[in-house]
Amino acid sequence: MFKCSSRLGSLALYGGGIFTFCVALNAVQLVTLPLFKVNKKKARNLNASLAGSVWVLIQDCFEKKHKGTITYSGDELPEKENAIVAVNHRSWDDFS
Repeated sequence: MFKCSSRLGSLALYGGGIFTFCVALNAVQLVTLPLFKVNKKKARNLNASLAGSVWVLIQDCFEKKHKGTITYSGDELPEKENAIVAVNHRSWDDFS
């Protein structure tokens, strides 16, 4: 019983924190909309950095809090190169 309520509390804490962080970043992104008229490149870079910080937070939570490991396979890409990522999960074993 205690373990279940502890997991629910942890879920609420992390989920609520990530949700609040996303809402705050979305508000900042809305404020930067006029910047698109002035300098599109800077506006895109700023918004990409803001969105990227959410994924860093989620990955950090997954790897450090839940001791998950993320493995990459395939071809090496040069730095700052674009790529299309195709995820191939066929069973829950892929996540273990």
